Amino acid sequence: RKDTMNKLKQEVAELRAELKEVKKRLTFTIDATKVEVFVPIVGHPEYSISSFGRVRRRRDNFFLALWLDDKGYYRVSIGRKRPFLHRLLAQAFIPNPEGKPCVDHIDGDPQNNSILNLRWATRSENQYNSRIRTDNTSGYKGVYFDKAAGKWRVRIKVDGKEKYLGRFHTKEEAAAVYEEAAKELHGEFFCNRR
Repeated sequence: RKDTMNKLKQEVAELRAELKEVKKRLTFTIDATKVEVFVPIVGHPEYSISSFGRVRRRRDNFFLALWLDDKGYYRVSIGRKRPFLHRLLAQAFIPNPEGKPCVDHIDGDPQNNSILNLRWATRSENQYNSRIRTDNTSGYKGVYFDKAAGKWRVRIKVDGKEKYLGRFHTKEEAAAVYEEAAKELHGEFFCNRR
């Protein structure tokens, strides 16, 4: 009896090892940008979000309607909450090992919620990738006319602190200085959109 029991234990151990090897060979990765994958929403497990940005209620597979807010961002109503779609997508599909608080649209388009167009960012990095302000009169980011000096002034923000880069005769000269500094200081979040 003991011999039979030991043989069975040995066979089970061998089968487990063999199964482990088979699982290793069968492991594959799904490209969530090409195949729609649904995962539960963080904080709302009764809902799931797809890699294509569709939100559904899990109990009956009902798809929730998306709506645009006044700033052009897609949102969805989940109970009493109105989260941004891009944030839900990032939480579900984009790793955030540094614990950054914001989700940035790489191309600056708030309606482009492809997971390839989203990345985690600090508040400063998110601002680096923004368009020029609507009240900007130069047409260039970081360039302002200094009436007292009669020249174009350049300044740039880095980690919430403003850095003065000088005054120039033309706004184009000033813009070139800003762009060079922004490429160096803002790195992958550098943005030259107008």
